[in-house]
Amino acid sequence: MEQNLPDSSSPAGVPRPNAWSYFGTKLRARPATSRRVLTWPNLVTALRMPFIPAMVMAGLEFRDGWMLVFVAGNYALDMLDGHLARLLNQASRFGALFDKVLDAISMGSAVAMLAYRGTFPLWLFGIIAVKYVILFSLGTWLTRRKCDYPQVYSVPRIRLGFGAPTVAGIICGAVLPWQGGRDVAQWTTAALLVVSTVIFVAAAVRARPRTIEPIARAS
Repeated sequence: MEQNLPDSSSPAGVPRPNAWSYFGTKLRARPATSRRVLTWPNLVTALRMPFIPAMVMAGLEFRDGWMLVFVAGNYALDMLDGHLARLLNQASRFGALFDKVLDAISMGSAVAMLAYRGTFPLWLFGIIAVKYVILFSLGTWLTRRKCDYPQVYSVPRIRLGFGAPTVAGIICGAVLPWQGGRDVAQWTTAALLVVSTVIFVAAAVRARPRTIEPIARAS
């Protein structure tokens, strides 16, 4: 397993405390260049898979309580896999791609299910569509420039406006029992989508091509 990069700002390379981290330390993992597949973060990501069809089936049957339970499970695992990758320093290219694919499937399934129920606003669909067009275009541009895909946070350590958090927002905006709550969920989700997209664009523009670290030779 790869080791954490030393933090030059703390003695003996000990990670510096950071109040924003759920684990109480600031872990500086290398970019996701590893090709490993069998890792603990990828296992956690795989556990998200049954939650997506369960969410859709519960929604189509108008069992909104169970749908929210499955959305919450998907959300929790989506948050946990990234933290495990940083904690164990097991970030990998496969894991990054796997997580993004499940995010897209979750989003598409939730939108299709709510559209079928007739409870998904067209204006929010437009914002989501524009966001993913921008992300896909910039992702292709970054790949051609051989840049790492930036990890973007609306606030430290929390990827608001991406993946499962967005799915949770649009579900709550469709099924909460009071109109005021539905409006707050929808507009909050829309605001996070816009803010996170702007942050991602800024990070992508600042991204620099990755450099190949020299291989240490045994003395």
